[in-house]
Amino acid sequence: MKSLFLSISLLFVSTSFAQKLLPERDVRQQVFAGEKFFKLYATDEPLDGAYKVVMSGGAYYEATFVEGRINGTYKRYNSEGKFIAEEHYKNGKNDGTWKYYNAKGKLSSLKNYKDGKPWGKWQLWDDDAEWLQSEYDYKDEKNYTLRMYYDNGKLSEERFYKNGKEDGSQKYYHNTGYLEKELLKENGELVLYKNYHSNGKLYSEVPYKDSKKNGKSVIYYPNGKITEKGTYKNNRKEGVWKYYNQAGRLTSEETYDHDRLVKTVNYK
Repeated sequence: MKSLFLSISLLFVSTSFAQKLLPERDVRQQVFAGEKFFKLYATDEPLDGAYKVVMSGGAYYEATFVEGRINGTYKRYNSEGKFIAEEHYKNGKNDGTWKYYNAKGKLSSLKNYKDGKPWGKWQLWDDDAEWLQSEYDYKDEKNYTLRMYYDNGKLSEERFYKNGKEDGSQKYYHNTGYLEKELLKENGELVLYKNYHSNGKLYSEVPYKDSKKNGKSVIYYPNGKITEKGTYKNNRKEGVWKYYNQAGRLTSEETYDHDRLVKTVNYK
């Protein structure tokens, strides 16, 4: 008797959680306040339970729904039945680690969410999943760090975002590894532009205001000595500009008025 009761109970459990099969054309997807909802076209009833939804080309996905929201793991397969994506949801919101794979089964993209928003590390590889192209480190969707890479694995760019705008030192590297330029930004606005020689020494620094060159500009030789310095005002050279040789000796001076050269003095 106990054996019969157990068998009936197991049959009931397996039937209750059996996966239902649906063609994609019978499913309507809607988005409200950033949440995805899935309903049956015919009855407008929300999906509830485990489903396998098949698309016209043979690709399909599997997910468990609670009152129209995906809850738990969502898996997607291509038309050949190969596993290509895994997403996670909590009460309809993006949550946890999402993974995407290329046709060869290699990881091509990785994302992390928390309570529906980007969080933690995101990574994107090239089409062949051979080299990491970019990665994000999210504090939240508006505050994060972006790093981009060359195909040789070396860092290409490193950018910092605050409240959705570039903020702080934005760095750009040569494919051999040295720092080429550095842009200092405040609330998305450029305030200082720096270039570097291949030996790592500073090549130039130019201050900016309102997207224009404004302030004292300095250019350097690879040995660190100043080659020229002067002042910009709204992108125009203004006042006295001084020029030096590699030994550091002053060789000439030029005076500008609204970017117009008005005087030149040469020194022996």
